[in-house]
Amino acid sequence: MNNTILSVISGYAVTKSNRIAVVSNKEQLTYSEFWKEICRAAHFFRKNGINKGDLVAIKAAQSPSYLICYYGIQLAGAVPCALEQNMPSSSTVQVASKLKADTVISEKIAVNDLPDNLKYFSMQEIRSESISLADDMSGLEIPSESDTQIIMFTTGTTGASKGVEISFKAMAASEQKIADFLDMKYYAEHGVLITPTPLNHAKGIWETGGMLRSGGTVYILRGMADLNTYFKALDYPCEKLLLSLVPANLRILLTMVPDEFAKYADRIGDIKLGTAPLLEHDKELSIKLLPNTNFHNAYGSSEAGILTNLVYNKHTGLEYCIGQLLPNVEAIVVDDDRKPIKSSKENMGKLAFRSNSVMKGYYNEPELTAEILEDGIVYTNDFGYVDENGFVFVRGRADDVINTGGL
Repeated sequence: MNNTILSVISGYAVTKSNRIAVVSNKEQLTYSEFWKEICRAAHFFRKNGINKGDLVAIKAAQSPSYLICYYGIQLAGAVPCALEQNMPSSSTVQVASKLKADTVISEKIAVNDLPDNLKYFSMQEIRSESISLADDMSGLEIPSESDTQIIMFTTGTTGASKGVEISFKAMAASEQKIADFLDMKYYAEHGVLITPTPLNHAKGIWETGGMLRSGGTVYILRGMADLNTYFKALDYPCEKLLLSLVPANLRILLTMVPDEFAKYADRIGDIKLGTAPLLEHDKELSIKLLPNTNFHNAYGSSEAGILTNLVYNKHTGLEYCIGQLLPNVEAIVVDDDRKPIKSSKENMGKLAFRSNSVMKGYYNEPELTAEILEDGIVYTNDFGYVDENGFVFVRGRADDVINTGGL
């Protein structure tokens, strides 16, 4: 059975045809409508010379249109290379050139900033011009699980961008782990995922994929600069709310509008955090303000996938802890020569992970890949240990491979 996200969405287009799949403050689409738009986008790409194996640079946008194009590229057999929404045109051209991609997609870009050898399409153009195209799978096929789903660009401390190549199978593994520990099947029936998290980031796309994989509703927000719009989203008609936040955004809610945020204490079931460490003071304040909410801070990276999760309102007093190992994840603590050691608080080493969510490698960067990936194990310079209960502790970080704040 094909377990790619495209196969799952196509199934829900039949079994949950009238269920809302994606919503923003401007539009909402049922699973049937969402899938038909994905199919039309795929036919648009094929019509415009984008075929199996081609790479397409797509600048992220917080909108249903982005997801339609993102999944439409994949259904056409091509590979989306997800870029930052605010990446300058010059950098976009550099990345496209590095990838040998001849197509750029974004919400809006100055076309005269692009060289003649690059094709450009706006997301709105794709949706409007594909209305007359087929809204089914005619002439298309669902990719295999081993195919590349995305090349996710990450920028390290050196400023050099690295394309993390991730298969449909690895992506599905991270999506399912998140769906399981957040009980997204419950929220699919009783709630909604509200996310301002950028959809080109691992955290954003995995959480979104997890909710779609569960047959639920994803409410996409354009950041949190407008708190009125955020609270309007929290008023979405449902029983329970599942929130995706980064620590900086949580701090805004805790310090600037705590009374308003606290009004939703009985509706917010879970909050999924990540991308940066969370201050202990903010942990204490959030638990006090929302006593009935579970707070999750997960750990992982684009390269390794989602690895651990800490429900910090249930596990208190664990200083430097970044969570328990998730299913199908093995932690290996090694010395400087990558030899396994028995770790403890008194005998720490470098963390390495084996998982079913590990990347294929850095795209066209075999030497860089070999520095951190060997025999399916991602090696980091994060310094820590694993205790007898499977809790992972990190005391320091020496590189930019693993995000110790979580995903």
